[in-house]
Amino acid sequence: MEKEKYKILVVDDSNSCRKAIINDLSPLDAKFFESTDGRHALISALKIKPDLITMDVEMPKMNGFEACKKLRGNKTTCDIPIIMVTALASKSELEKGFEAGVAEYFVKPFAKGDLYNYVKRLFSGREAEKSGKAFIGSNDKNSSNIIRMALEKNGFDISEYENAMQLLGSLEDETDLLLLDESIKGLNPYELTNLIRRQKEFEHIPIVYITEKGDPLKLVKALDMGANDYLQKPFWDRELIARANALVKSKRLFDVVQAQNKILETLAITDKLTGLYNRHFLEEVIDKEFGISVRHKRPLSLAFLDVDHFKKMNDTHGHQNGDLVLEHLGQLLQKSFRVCDIKARYGGEEFVVLMPETSLEKAAAKMEKFRQALEKYSLPSLDGRTQLQFTVSIGVAGTEQAIQTKEDLLRFADESMYKSKENGRNRVTVHQSGQ
Repeated sequence: MEKEKYKILVVDDSNSCRKAIINDLSPLDAKFFESTDGRHALISALKIKPDLITMDVEMPKMNGFEACKKLRGNKTTCDIPIIMVTALASKSELEKGFEAGVAEYFVKPFAKGDLYNYVKRLFSGREAEKSGKAFIGSNDKNSSNIIRMALEKNGFDISEYENAMQLLGSLEDETDLLLLDESIKGLNPYELTNLIRRQKEFEHIPIVYITEKGDPLKLVKALDMGANDYLQKPFWDRELIARANALVKSKRLFDVVQAQNKILETLAITDKLTGLYNRHFLEEVIDKEFGISVRHKRPLSLAFLDVDHFKKMNDTHGHQNGDLVLEHLGQLLQKSFRVCDIKARYGGEEFVVLMPETSLEKAAAKMEKFRQALEKYSLPSLDGRTQLQFTVSIGVAGTEQAIQTKEDLLRFADESMYKSKENGRNRVTVHQSGQ
């Protein structure tokens, strides 16, 4: 039997009210769970982890407000949307609910289809992720409640902070929207906006500045500091959503373009076959690392590797198996050396490993260990009929040998590699000063 898409917990001490809610939501592909009081609802929510909770206010053992606060205070249940379905509809009761973390209020008796339509929009918004992750920085409870309720209706995942430093410490680069009220504690919103904009990972998060009406200079200053838009209280929730969606849409478009640029940058510096860096990028890095080595008198070593008898490998097993050997050699180099070591395909069957902060002695030992492991390594050919075995000849040079230029570093390692070839292949040769 196919599993239902959603789990909904219905909490009410009235059997008829629970049935009415379940009946209204029955068109949803959902499994319903029932609780008759707030305390039982807490246990059920932790156990079943529902996608939605509907909650009455007046119930035995624990009322809806208290249950809602406890659900919001638990890491497992803090993100579950809670809808209050109650006969209590005074302004003070509504404020209590929103303060406790309620997403929406429905007053009993509600018209058939109203609850269903709201929940359907809520689930659709979350699935499509049409909105995103929003941070609210505010010490104005009423303003925060209005913003949270409006954004949650439209599928936003909300995080709220009263203190500027707590908000700053929790901010993530995946944040899609930041709504910053001038009432926030700890820092004034201009300083906070400036701090956020100075951090590269946050520089493109849309910021909406929220203020009381009356002083246009505040808005100008907020925009100067890096805010993208503003809202003046009291504002219409539709205005908030329209502005929020427009900003998030622009941010998402920027994220897509940025991701595409990163892919293009990676392709520009990567060898397609092996996944290692290419020669062009290697030469840029050698230039940088050689400069650091000279300035700070730190060791820098470089190894040149060449696959032995590679032409014979291609002639015997075909170029596709030859490519397979190069691809696997690239993978082995990635696994065998540090993240900070630069592994590159220099061209054809030639590879380079650049090792910052590594003495010539240690570099030679690392390469000998790699050579010995490779000597015992084999991989199946593409047709699976043959085990392909191969070795490499290696040359190593380092800045400890009074090498004057990066070109010399490459040349001496290359020459040492050819000495390995001349002396029988499958060996490591270290460049000697004065050669």
